[in-house]
Amino acid sequence: MQIAFAMALEYELQVWNTPQSYIRFLRNHITRVRNKLLDILNSIGAEAIPGGGLVVFGIRDGTVYHRWQDQPLSAWSGWVGLDGLPGGAKRLAVTTITGGGLVVFATGQDGTLYHRWQDRPFATWHRWESLGGAPKAFSVTKTREGGLAVLTIGADDGVHFRFQQKPFGEWSSWTALGGAVTSLAAQAGYTDGLEVFAIGLDGEVYHAWCGRSTLPWSDWALLDFEASPLHR
Repeated sequence: MQIAFAMALEYELQVWNTPQSYIRFLRNHITRVRNKLLDILNSIGAEAIPGGGLVVFGIRDGTVYHRWQDQPLSAWSGWVGLDGLPGGAKRLAVTTITGGGLVVFATGQDGTLYHRWQDRPFATWHRWESLGGAPKAFSVTKTREGGLAVLTIGADDGVHFRFQQKPFGEWSSWTALGGAVTSLAAQAGYTDGLEVFAIGLDGEVYHAWCGRSTLPWSDWALLDFEASPLHR
């Protein structure tokens, strides 16, 4: 006896003659849906627009899209693409420029780190500009002087650093900070410097810092949680 299975899926009638063919179809369809969702939700970032509402960025099919509010609690715009990144984008991060608008960082399919920015909120976007490097991951923050700073994990698993001394200023060359890490987060320090936290290849948390963005960085130090008053 032959059994027929049918399903209306995505506006197309699918027919199978055996349970085995139906099961194979379901497995393949689930895989396609999962891959499509992973592509749509590849990366996401959000920020507050200076003098405006919120903005959210995401990547779909390699293109960076964003959607924003003109003012707090107002209606959202439609999705607008920031195309032109060579080969498309893989991951992104967004922040603001002191005295300016938004800036979005993204790694391209070629592995290079790029950024694109506005001179003021809601202004026209500059074209994508390469910062070089081939980061496995990256974190973005601002210096106390107001410039941007980006820290990355390179192909050598070490941390690399590049910054601006002032808003819209020239970028420094890349500086290697050493280490062997799998994840990192950068933050402006309490004084005028920067601090970076990272998970080492051994699973421990380390940190390094500088007193000012132009000064040498400390050696990597193990973040000993037992020394914290939170764990006494």
